[in-house]
This record gives sequence, structure tokens and C-alpha cells, in this order.
Amino acid sequence: MIIRIKTTDPLFEQKIELLKLQYKTGAASKAVKAAVENFYEIDRRCELLKAQNESMSAEIDRLRELLKILESTSISTRIAHLRSQRT
Repeated sequence: MIIRIKTTDPLFEQKIELLKLQYKTGAASKAVKAAVENFYEIDRRCELLKAQNESMSAEIDRLRELLKILESTSISTRIAHLRSQRT
């Protein structure tokens, strides 16, 4: 695949030079390729972490609801529930 970028923006050129240093290459195309691949991997990990975060938040909410139920339940009901769990 060939991608051609034409720009006279000195800031963009400076960013490319920094990428070349970061990825230890003299070719702008190799630096940009490495940056794109790196971005893709980071984005994938970010999506996985977001899903894990949502799952954990849902579990925390579920446990908070259980605590509310526990606080509003009498001791005798709790004991009866524990006895029924053992059998």
C-alpha cells in the first residue's frame, strides 16, 4: 500500500522527525507505519480495558444493591437464609 502525504506544515514535519527518532529509523514511511501499528495496538487494549471497566462497574453496582438489601433485612431473616443455604 502506498500512502503519499504532501504538506508544507513545519509542525507536521517536526512530528515526523520525532517519530523517526522514536522508532529509530531514517525513513519517514517506516516511522509512520510503526506509529500506526502502535496506535492500533493501544486502541485495541484501550477497548478491552473499557469493556473490563464496564463489567467491574456493573459488578460494583450489583454488590452495592446487595449491601442495601442486607442492611434492610432483619437478623432473623438473615439467619433463616443462612440455614436454608446449608441444606
